[in-house]
Amino acid sequence: MMAVGHCPSFSDQKMTQDEWNNYELIDFGEGRKLERWGDLLIDRPSPAAESAKRSHPGQWSQAHGYFEKKYGSRGAWKWKRRIADSWNLRFGSVTVAVGPTPFGHLGLFPEQQGNWKWILRQHEASQSPLRVLNLFAYTGASTLFASRTRSKASPQEKAASDVVHVDASKSSVAKARRNATLSQLEHHPVRWIVDDVLKFCKREIKRGRRYDAIILDPPTYGHGPKGERWEIENHLKELLDCCRHLWSGDRGYFLLTCHSDSIDVSMMKQMASSFFQKPQMPTASATVESGPMNLITRDQRRLNSGVFARWTLEASIS
Repeated sequence: MMAVGHCPSFSDQKMTQDEWNNYELIDFGEGRKLERWGDLLIDRPSPAAESAKRSHPGQWSQAHGYFEKKYGSRGAWKWKRRIADSWNLRFGSVTVAVGPTPFGHLGLFPEQQGNWKWILRQHEASQSPLRVLNLFAYTGASTLFASRTRSKASPQEKAASDVVHVDASKSSVAKARRNATLSQLEHHPVRWIVDDVLKFCKREIKRGRRYDAIILDPPTYGHGPKGERWEIENHLKELLDCCRHLWSGDRGYFLLTCHSDSIDVSMMKQMASSFFQKPQMPTASATVESGPMNLITRDQRRLNSGVFARWTLEASIS
């Protein structure tokens, strides 16, 4: 049962001393994961945990919420107590509203925390603000981390980076704008765009636009606002080709993350190594890294939750 409005457990919740401690993977196994979101324990499906055994079976009965898939990717939530439609959690310097969706998500992907911290470091090291393009930007956590950080410029010149936030979902973009307000970033230079990502990128190329940093987190499949179809296996290569043209390549960074079963660490490494082997790419030296995005329990068990590749141009961190 959910109610719109005030949630006593969360709306006045005091943040922990460690503001990165509002999410925790408690346990996983038998196709599910047990997580703590603030002070709520939530039991959700996790295909990556299908073959694993649970380490703390006695804790699962304490879950406040349980999601069960029913129709394709959709399903139903069951709650032991009354909760609000959404509640606010803080991660580092950013505050986001999270809450249950019909797809079993909560409006945030916590496995991205390592990438958010990495984004912060890139902007902190930059000598001047970066122009950032965030594609499939969802509810805007990466956008806000890129927007919040000030560069290493002098105090008189310090300014937030310009960010272009693109997602095909009008409701996701609306939530991202709300998160900007919650994080007191509503006046920072962010363009909020509802559009098909691939079409938007092709138009940007024709306009001659270039970006210092690109963040890309494509779904396995999806639809644009006008019914455009996205399938990662069929469209990712074309989108990466567009990104090569859009990336300025003389400073900044490129971050690619995937949650698709069809793209594993070895494939991501191959994409990472071949990204610069194109004639239109600049000759600037880059640091390239790739690997799994893991959620880690207190007893150091790792749940694979996707893969990443990150390119950092040396000019941006000098």
